[in-house]
Amino acid sequence: MRNKIINIVIFALGVLASIATIMFAMKYNALEEGSGSLFQNFAMYTTYVMFFLALLFMAGFAIYQIISNFKQAKIGLLGIAGIVILFVITYMLSGASNSAVEQKFEITSQLSKTVSAGLLSTYLLFVIAFLAIVWTIISGRFKN
Repeated sequence: MRNKIINIVIFALGVLASIATIMFAMKYNALEEGSGSLFQNFAMYTTYVMFFLALLFMAGFAIYQIISNFKQAKIGLLGIAGIVILFVITYMLSGASNSAVEQKFEITSQLSKTVSAGLLSTYLLFVIAFLAIVWTIISGRFKN
């Protein structure tokens, strides 16, 4: 019964957030100076509050699950550590370019290196996921 009430409250908050977002998007005009009405300001601040509450609850739930069931949480923590290590390695391997386009948009070499590391990490994670899928398919064929 308690889970049903929690689900109803979550659903109601989601509906309210959706309505506030849609109404804000319909009434907001970015071209007008000072076009923010009382409702738009309220919707914007409500969205901020709900976003940070969601972050707080998400972090609290994660910490609670780690504390209550550390044995199963080890795998997830190792996965997060692996992704962090992968990003650190790709950050060290990435180079900071200084092309004409980057100079035009005033992109610093530090930002260029961070973006390069992010792209390289994404490519490597994609390759790892692809190889894991192929490995699963091949190993499943040989087990039968």
